Amino acid sequence: MAKKKTLEDIIIESWEGTRHSHRLFKNRPDDFFIGYAVGVTCMQNLHLNFSIIEIEKKIRELLANNKL
Repeated sequence: MAKKKTLEDIIIESWEGTRHSHRLFKNRPDDFFIGYAVGVTCMQNLHLNFSIIEIEKKIRELLANNKL
């Protein structure tokens, strides 16, 4: 039986390393990346039972802890 992925797992799998390696995000402020990542994460995971605010908080937390 497959382990259910947490919100953190989903975000890390989707965005790990992107903030500093992708040319679209390199020279932009963190808020630009966060807004983009929140929007795409929501669109690609419609089945999630998390609010946009919860997703944003988790992305900010992961970014602050250098996990993205």
